[in-house]
Amino acid sequence: MNSALLSLLENKNTSEKGKSQSTLADKLSSVMVFGATIAVVGLLGLIYIA
Repeated sequence: MNSALLSLLENKNTSEKGKSQSTLADKLSSVMVFGATIAVVGLLGLIYIA
């Protein structure tokens, strides 16, 4: 499951690089997506433990 999410994130990053727009907004969006993924995984982990 985690590998699938990572592959999706990598595909998204490569597609964004293809647009030749490595601006600050793109970097922030990718960081936000990564943070959201970590938060979701953390919440699922807490629910699984509880």
